[in-house]
Amino acid sequence: MDVEPIIAAILASPRYGDLTPEIVANIAAREARKGLSFKETVKAVKNKLHQIAGAYFAQGTDRDLPLAPWLAALAAAESGDRPLIARQIMHAHASMRERLPELEALYHAVFAHLPPIRAVADLACGLHPLAATFMPLATDATYFACDLYPPLLTFLATAGALLGTPITTAPLDLTQQIPPGHYDLAWLLKLVPCLDQVDRGAAARLVDQLDADHLVISFPTRALGGRNVGMSAAYEARMRELLADRSWPVTTIRMANELVFLIDRRAVPRTQIRSRPKE
Repeated sequence: MDVEPIIAAILASPRYGDLTPEIVANIAAREARKGLSFKETVKAVKNKLHQIAGAYFAQGTDRDLPLAPWLAALAAAESGDRPLIARQIMHAHASMRERLPELEALYHAVFAHLPPIRAVADLACGLHPLAATFMPLATDATYFACDLYPPLLTFLATAGALLGTPITTAPLDLTQQIPPGHYDLAWLLKLVPCLDQVDRGAAARLVDQLDADHLVISFPTRALGGRNVGMSAAYEARMRELLADRSWPVTTIRMANELVFLIDRRAVPRTQIRSRPKE
């Protein structure tokens, strides 16, 4: 089946038109090989895109997000009030909304194990880069963020400047692309399940090839609707599988709605998985 009409149909839809074309083309090519009809293939591609991206925004996609009013609110506020506004904006993203009540506890638990952090990568970032203002980063820290929605990334770059943390951005399909550059810390928050929806080998490639000293990889412990469906055990098993042949120490941090693994990728003698109690 020719994938170009499938790609065109997806990008013409109101819900997925703002996605970077690379991820649409990638998933369309995969689904087109399954022998379904055109209509069934378009539906399958949309379902996959919803699972990896669209489901996380309360309004649906970033096309529905009030990016311009958010920027106007940040610009009009006093500098001391901007973190509060950023916190309010982050409620629009499902993962951030769950994380916000424990945001400071999470950062305390993570950064307590780290040296000074001067270069950060935030992969499949959503609105998480807005929280950089709450992280104990070095004063000269650089912050790179990537996601599947270019308009969202443009917003984050401008918002970061207003919040005092310069953010550089790029739209990347992380099933096929590795962010360039070296980082002291990389956030991969709830990313692995999304990568697994497209290509189960993508997470291992990313973990191995990303040039970062420390990784923070997290998994949800509840469905987006809040149900507890035994996800923790399944994702702990997925993490053991991911790190099976990699000799890095891992600290486990258990939050109310998130299972977090802090990985030290610097040279170490063997893998250790140490469980840290919830803060």
